[in-house]
Amino acid sequence: MVKTIFILKSDAVPHGLFAEQIRTEAAALLEAEIRSLRYTVTEEPPPFGVIPYDKSCAACLSVVSDREVVATRLRSHPFFYSACEVNEVIPVSNDADRPAVQPTPGICLLTLFNRKRSIDRGTFLHRWHNGHTPLSLRIHPLWSYIRNEVTRHLAGCPFDGIVEEQVRERCHITNPIIFFGGPLVFVWNMIRTFFDTWGFIDYPTMETYFTREYRLR
Repeated sequence: MVKTIFILKSDAVPHGLFAEQIRTEAAALLEAEIRSLRYTVTEEPPPFGVIPYDKSCAACLSVVSDREVVATRLRSHPFFYSACEVNEVIPVSNDADRPAVQPTPGICLLTLFNRKRSIDRGTFLHRWHNGHTPLSLRIHPLWSYIRNEVTRHLAGCPFDGIVEEQVRERCHITNPIIFFGGPLVFVWNMIRTFFDTWGFIDYPTMETYFTREYRLR
């Protein structure tokens, strides 16, 4: 089956209330015949730091199902923003067992982005897959990296790529010295990362969210 990602967003409710409504919706989806359901959601306003976080509420629901009722339900949700089919690759995975109601330990960095329009799709994918992914895994203290290449744009989807990067501890992402590789190299790694992403991503349209991950099925 194809993996579908549904993006839900809102600027009209507080982060806590938004997260609670997403949890309720995800629990209801478990009643449908789906093979897999995982989501990341903003549960609090983002911290101040060097990462340019989007301050909106957002959730990314990853669903594997052949039931159209799931898509119909999510598209009718008041927070629905977009949907797309993706090719998922997981270079690093944290498959630790945990109760479904518990979030994955640590923090997830959810990034939504578009291809830089001055390059073709083949160049975009090459620079993302073979350049940026290995660079991120070398620099950042990631214990999970989920790369979603958008293969089919469905309702309202403006994105070409969706990445979910997980760290074990909150400070691993809020402290730039830790997130960018250590005290002797973090400034250089920040510069490298910026110019690398600028080379294949339409940087002004990139959206980055400070989220928690839940794996329900």
